[in-house]
This record gives sequence, structure tokens and C-alpha cells, in this order.
Amino acid sequence: MIKLDARLYPQGTSSCQNVSLSLYSGGLMQLVDESEQLICSTQRDDVNITPKLGNIPREVAIKNIGMLTFESNSEVDRWLAGKDEMNPNGANAVDIAKLESSRTGILLSILLVPITLWLLFKYAIPYAAIVFADAVPDAAVELASSQTLKTLDYTLLDPSELKPELREDLLAYWQTLIERFEDVDAKQSFNIQFRASEKMGANAFALPDGTIVFTDELVILLQGDKSLLTSVLLHEMGHVYHEHSMRLIAETLVTTVALSYFFGDVSGILEFAGGVTNTVVQNQFTQDLEWEADNFALAHAKKAGISENDFAQALSKLAETIGQENEFVGVLQSHPLMQERIENAINAGKISSDKSAVD
Repeated sequence: MIKLDARLYPQGTSSCQNVSLSLYSGGLMQLVDESEQLICSTQRDDVNITPKLGNIPREVAIKNIGMLTFESNSEVDRWLAGKDEMNPNGANAVDIAKLESSRTGILLSILLVPITLWLLFKYAIPYAAIVFADAVPDAAVELASSQTLKTLDYTLLDPSELKPELREDLLAYWQTLIERFEDVDAKQSFNIQFRASEKMGANAFALPDGTIVFTDELVILLQGDKSLLTSVLLHEMGHVYHEHSMRLIAETLVTTVALSYFFGDVSGILEFAGGVTNTVVQNQFTQDLEWEADNFALAHAKKAGISENDFAQALSKLAETIGQENEFVGVLQSHPLMQERIENAINAGKISSDKSAVD
């Protein structure tokens, strides 16, 4: 028998009392108060024993009685783990505790946990996001997109003030252009719209169902130039074609769940739902997704009747509206540095020109 002092926190109260705990071979445990009155007698298998963590006091929850805390030692730990004379093999809680206090185990954890997290966020989550995006029903995508656009119209967007002739001319031109892309057309239809937005400024964004919105401010900034506006359209088509919105939502969800699992905080899961619309609204794709959309635009430029330099020129005009960037900010922001994107477009144009010259 093992006898030790303990503190009992009776169920439903914030008070505590000193008690005596007796642990018997075979799993019987008894609890008596300071006047030697029996409080309860129960079996080890009928209580909830928290895992051992370092040298902090052990905790045992006894149903209908309360929470019991007490200092432990190796003998007590073995009993709690189910290792006594009648059950020498028992559970492995003591072995786990030894592992947790092992310097080798701690060093391995310091090395392996960051590597595991890096592999998870670098490869596993993006792959899971692609699978998720492909699996989402079209009806769900359309509902999410329509609700997002309604939210935008209510909060950030106003009806377009562009001349109707200009809007109709651009839409007719783009409709003819999109029909040239058999590979894109087979996977996604597009619905191009115009809105005014002083808050968003010169901008364009794509929703998961293929809705692409241009702000009046962007059309004015690019002076209605069809080639420059088309290069921006191709970029947004890339976001839709590669299902970036749904992939980003999936990455946000899986990342939240993963962090909650590793660090024991599930509160972020509840906050996730409220942030989905805001994420899509702000078009905050990760840098990898932005590069993918840029390269989609550059790859389809020739078929659209424009050049890669048109995209570089459009980016240059947009760069004038956002001010000076630096590499430190580039690490923190979701989009690649604008200058890097411009250089990428210019280089793509040079490669295309060299290839044409050879052909």
C-alpha cells in the first residue's frame, strides 16, 4: 500500500481540503478526510488520470467527487500507470514521462518538430488544398462567390461610372478573346464585371466561380488600353483557372487545425469561418499563387494578341500607386515584390522574342 497526502477540490466548488490517499495493489484507491472518515473508495480504471508532465503535481479526476492533486514519486507514478505487483506490465505512462524528460528526446524534438512543420506547410498543406479545391461542389463555389460579391457591393463597391460604350466594348473584346482558350474554356466560364471603389482603388479581383471584377480606377489608371487591361484579365483568369480562392481557404483551414493540434489551441478554428470572406475579398493569395497567376498570364499573352511587355507595363503603372517596396516588407506581404514581378514579365518577353527570332 502507498499512503500520501493530497488536496481535494470537491466538484462544484472552488474550495479545497486536505485528505489522505491510499493506493492498494490491484488498483484500489481510497480517500479519507482529516478525521479519518471515508470519502470514497474506487478503482484506478474508474478515474481520469492526467498524463505526467515533468515534476508538477499529479491530478486525478474522480467522478461525482472532484479533482485530486498530490506530489508524486516513481512508485506513485508506476501505480498510476497501472504497474503494480498484480499488473507488472501495466500502461506506458511512466515510460512516456521518462521520454519527456530525456535530453536526447528533447533535442530530437527540437530538431524534428520544426522539420515536420516545414514539410507540412511546404508540401502537405498545398497538396491537400488542391485536392480540396477539386472536390468542392460547383453549387458551393457559386454560393460562396455570390455571397462574397454581395458583401463587397454592400461594403466596398459602388456601381461603375464608366461610360456604357467603354464597358460594352471591353466586354465584347474579352468575350472573343476568351473563346480562343479551349483549355481554359473547358474548365471555367468567366463573368467580367465593373465596379467603382474609392477604398480599393485601382484593382481587380477574381471570385471562385469565375466572376472577375475590374474597378473603374484601374481602367482609368491604364487609360482604357485594351492590351494592358487584357494582361490584368489574364492574371485574374489564372487565379480562377488554378482555383486559388478555394485553395487558399483550404490552406487557411488546414493551417489553423494543424497549429491548433501542435500547440493545443482550438480557438482559432472558431475564428476561421469569420475570416474566409475577408480573405477572398482582399485577394490575399500567397506569393506562390501570385506567381502561378502571373505565369498563366504570360503563357497566354501571345494567344490573347498581346505581349509579355504589356503585362510588365501594367504592373509598372500599378507599382506607381503603391509606393516604395523593400525586401523586408516582401517577406511579410502575401504578394511578391512588384519589381520582381515586372522583371519576370520582361524576362519572359525577352525569351519569347528570342524564340520567335530562332523560329
